[in-house]
Amino acid sequence: MDSAAAVCTKAGDDNVLPAIFYVKDTPPPPAGSSAEIIQSTTQFYRTEHEAHIRLLGHPRILRYHGWDNRGLLFDRHPTGDLLRYLLEHRDPPPSLTTRLQWACDIAEGLAFMHSRGVIWVDVSLGNVLISADHRAILCDFAGSRILSVDGQRILPAEYSQAQVSISPIMSMPRYPHALLWQGPGSPYPYPDMLDFTPSDDRFGFGIVLFCLLTFRFPHSSTLVVRDFQMAEKIFHLHHKHVFDTLGNTNGYQDLEAIIQKCFRAEYRSSEDLLVELRAACNAMPPDVQLLQDKVHDPVLEFAKRESGRDFYPFDVPDDLSDDFP
Repeated sequence: MDSAAAVCTKAGDDNVLPAIFYVKDTPPPPAGSSAEIIQSTTQFYRTEHEAHIRLLGHPRILRYHGWDNRGLLFDRHPTGDLLRYLLEHRDPPPSLTTRLQWACDIAEGLAFMHSRGVIWVDVSLGNVLISADHRAILCDFAGSRILSVDGQRILPAEYSQAQVSISPIMSMPRYPHALLWQGPGSPYPYPDMLDFTPSDDRFGFGIVLFCLLTFRFPHSSTLVVRDFQMAEKIFHLHHKHVFDTLGNTNGYQDLEAIIQKCFRAEYRSSEDLLVELRAACNAMPPDVQLLQDKVHDPVLEFAKRESGRDFYPFDVPDDLSDDFP
């Protein structure tokens, strides 16, 4: 066990875990994998461990109990992830007040994460869990980037070498002004050597906020984008800086401005985003009109899938890199 896993709480004997625990095991890489692939596979789980060590104790981050021979040990949240919850709870759907609370929860977790030098990278509704008291909890940091910031342990170089692939429709266009890490003591210069910055997380949060308000993905009529051609279209629209909007419905102007600032990498810090979001939510009129009444995705098609934790539920062609330059 890694020495930093001293936080691990013994959960009974070596083979039986209480129901409150969720075990994320560390599966071996495919047979015949090169030494490089084996190291990279292991590194994702070591990275997730190190990210959680930095993020211990925050209520919006999935509680971590350490790493032992079974894998990574977390609190279990049987309600599941936010994407699945929205797809399954339609009659009635979650209220706007509840959805705005989830948005603030996610932004709060994001701000804390960035203050500790952790970039989430894989931002999505499927990586947000719903707790027993219906609050949002952020999870899945295996692909996160861990930066060197004051007061935190400096990690070996290999922690910056394991790469994660995110869905193209969640990727932010390249902005020259977003290529610096804006951390404590901003601006904190950190070259964009790792391809991901806090602005990428905030772009993903803009999509999540849009989905929570409209029950659909930007430029789509459904929450889950199932069609490859539609995903390709969304990708190219985003990278041409053509972003979907909430329209002109009264009461949403402040939230619309926040979403567009996320899309255009105009926030200097996630704390600024959180402050503006809380103010916008508190200013919402009590009788504001809903932008959409509920999710309109096909029910049976989704129900056939074992997992709802994917914004990209279709086969991706082998030549994806040719379609998404």
